[in-house]
Amino acid sequence: MLGDLDLAEEALQDAFVTAIERWPRDGVPVRPGAWIVTTARNRAVAVAMADGPDAGLVLVEALGTEGALADYHLYHAARADLLRRVGRRQEAAVAYERALALTANEAERGFLARRLAEVRAAG
Repeated sequence: MLGDLDLAEEALQDAFVTAIERWPRDGVPVRPGAWIVTTARNRAVAVAMADGPDAGLVLVEALGTEGALADYHLYHAARADLLRRVGRRQEAAVAYERALALTANEAERGFLARRLAEVRAAG
């Protein structure tokens, strides 16, 4: 558990470093806290692409479902995709359902519904 917290802290620290580099040039975003959390989540996805879905999943789950990410559909969609890729289909289905519940965008809903159907069919 402590290692997971260390990973989450590292992702957030990287996001703060990115903010320090970009915000003076680009300006502070309207929702700086959301920007930090999104940047940390994006790092987790990049880790998954570079080091495999297991590594990315550890980092995504370390960021947790509390606070800013609990109601962020893209967090749940990214987690669902990583769970699907490591074969944890039941957990992926739950995460896809949560992402579906949180978005009103029809294109995103269609994609998430197809993925949900795939993981349910795969068993």
